[in-house]
Formats: sequence, C-alpha cells, structure tokens
Amino acid sequence: DFTSLAKRIREEGLKVYGFAHSTAAKALQVACDQFFPLAAAKPAKQAAFAPPNESPPKATAKSSGPSPAARKPNLAKAAIEEAFSASESEWMTLSALGTALRARDAGYLKKTGFASLKKLLTALNDHYHQCLAADGKTAQVRRRKPAANTVEKSENNTTKAKMPHVAWPWIEAAMPADLKEWITLSALEQVLNTRHPDYLEKAGHTSLKAILRALTDHFEMGLAEDGKAVQVRRRTA
Repeated sequence: DFTSLAKRIREEGLKVYGFAHSTAAKALQVACDQFFPLAAAKPAKQAAFAPPNESPPKATAKSSGPSPAARKPNLAKAAIEEAFSASESEWMTLSALGTALRARDAGYLKKTGFASLKKLLTALNDHYHQCLAADGKTAQVRRRKPAANTVEKSENNTTKAKMPHVAWPWIEAAMPADLKEWITLSALEQVLNTRHPDYLEKAGHTSLKAILRALTDHFEMGLAEDGKAVQVRRRTA
C-alpha cells in the first residue's frame, strides 16, 4: 500500500499523482493530489499465423538441345567424307567414325547442334546409310551410292556422264571364281587396265575405287588383314 508514501510526499510540499486501477484502496486515491484510474488492459489478440505465400515452383520445359533451326548437319559433312576417304573402306563402325571426327574437331557435335553422331547422320540420311553389322550389335555407316548415269562437270568445265554400270561386266569377269574370295584393289586395277585400258573413261570416273563405290549393290570393299591393303569381293547378301 502506497498510501503512507503518498501522504509523506505531500507533507514535503510536493504534488502526488496516482495512477492505478480503479480497484485501488480509497485511502490511496484520497492521499493523491490527483488520481488517474487505469482501464483494465485487454489482452492483445494474437495474430493468426499465416504461412508465407509461396507459389509452387514453375515447371521448366526440359531442354532437348538446340532447336531444329539451329542445327547445321552439313557443317560436318566434309569431315565425315574425309574420314571415309582415310579409311578406304566402304563401311565404318559408328564408333570408329566418331573417333575420327573427334580427332579432327572435338566440338563437332556442339557446332552442328546435335546430341549424338547417330542423330547427326540421321539428319544426313540422303548421304549416309546406317545399319547393324552382321553381329546384330555393332552400328555401322556407309556413304549412299550416287545415282547411276549422273552428269557432273569435270575439271575442264565440260559435262561428263557417269556410267559406272558400263564397267560392271568387266569387273565381274576379273573377279575370282569363288564368290566369297577377295582380290586386292591393285590386282583388280591391273587386270582391268590390261583388258580394258579405257574403262575409266567409258565409265566416266577417275578411279576404280569411285566406280566400286557407285556399284555397292554388286561389290564391297574392305581392308585386308594388314590393315592397309584395300580389297574387293562380290556382294553376296
């Protein structure tokens, strides 16, 4: 009780102001010069908890690489042709071709806009044919043969008709009797040069290899066991 304290302060000539609830003792209220009753404080309402307004993450479209418009398969065509010329073989495994292309330019896929060599070759389907080897597992590729009797400009800017099938019976006659037997390209060239010295001119090609590439329905080329000599045999399948 602060009643006695309030009286003593007033006796010292000071004014006393009291602040208390209206339920304070009457003696205390009278002992003050002025008494200010305090209203009963109401408990503050607790704000309802509102979870943060988090919107679900937006689904992002899965990128599938460059758009078709940004893909440039023809940028790799020269490198692919160079790899085939270096291999001197009609067929190349997909892995061997990929190794050759990466050795020439490690970023060739990024530059052409494709995720894999297989997809790149699919875009160049008019120029290259993909299939599985005889083991049914190994992916391989070859150049598509040019259409017979096509006409192109030669070095002297004159047109020359390419007619590889003119040389087909001559090549057939020069092949070994056994359908599965191989003959080296050099040996075949020697026989043809002896029997038909003008066979290249008549066929409209500059080399026997070019003729054989145009006649892939009838003949196939590959490397001998030494990995260097090019050999030829009839296609039986």
